[in-house]
Amino acid sequence: EKEGLVLHGGRLWNQDTPERPNGWVVVKGNRFVAVGGEGETIPEEEFPRERFEYIDLEGREVLPGLQDAHIHVQALGFSMTWLDLRQCSNLDELIHSVETAALEAEEYERQTALGVSVDVPRGLVEGGWIVGLGWDHDRMGLKELPHRRDIDKVSRGRPVVLFRACSHIALLNGAALEKMSFTSETEISGGSIDVDEHQEGEGEKTLTGIVREKALDPVWKNIKEPKGSKIKNLKRSLEFCMEKGLTAVQTNDGEAYELYKELVDRGELPIRVFLTIYYDDVGKEGTPSPNHSDDFYGGLLSSRRLKLLSDGSLGASTASLSESYCNCSHRGMLI
Repeated sequence: EKEGLVLHGGRLWNQDTPERPNGWVVVKGNRFVAVGGEGETIPEEEFPRERFEYIDLEGREVLPGLQDAHIHVQALGFSMTWLDLRQCSNLDELIHSVETAALEAEEYERQTALGVSVDVPRGLVEGGWIVGLGWDHDRMGLKELPHRRDIDKVSRGRPVVLFRACSHIALLNGAALEKMSFTSETEISGGSIDVDEHQEGEGEKTLTGIVREKALDPVWKNIKEPKGSKIKNLKRSLEFCMEKGLTAVQTNDGEAYELYKELVDRGELPIRVFLTIYYDDVGKEGTPSPNHSDDFYGGLLSSRRLKLLSDGSLGASTASLSESYCNCSHRGMLI
């Protein structure tokens, strides 16, 4: 087996030379160890052909490995099995997606009760919940956020949670709100549960189904998938990233370090992962130290950053502002 690779006769990407001249590069292990520009001779005495594989690029281009500097790999994996609501261009399409998922879930449960082996329909998670991700009320042309009554009528009594594209807020139907024991009196620090501001009369206010920021934490816990499914989804997500040409990701995934570690132990981590952990997770069991100064697990997995959240997102109207958002009376929130 050769100890290195020499690529020559190609165009090398170099930020200092935008004209990208022909040249050569030497790779040893997982590092570039030498680079030469046009007209420079490869030092074959240092990189002899009997020890290094030489490949003539015939004018093709060499690029450094592409990295995604802000991604949520674990959420990407979940989204591949949840309802994909990104293409919903209006409220009717969102409602139809929930109705279809509810019917498919019923049929799946009927078939499995009969002992028939069938694939789990998209959106159905353990516990019978239907989960979706990706709706955007602005893209759907809505002046207000969707209301739980829009999906209550088609969800067939099954708990449903639909995360907005940013995941900072979600729409829960009546069954999900009941499962969570959410009421108009529920208070959660760093989050909120919307009530119907248009409701007239006295008495307990009706919940709209919109749940914001930290109030979503207990919801996430209710839809957590078993470890086997998490590993499978994470691996699928990483392979998807690799297929798109990524060689490394800087990802923020809560409570995911042990999952990445297991993939490394199996030899199934296909790209390099720079894991960012949440400040709230520091010190928890299974969470690496954020000041870890060395790459571990063969340089494929490291964790050197913390993520601190002070407020929400603009798209979800939870980013904290000095004045109220348009068409509503609140100014976002601090978390």
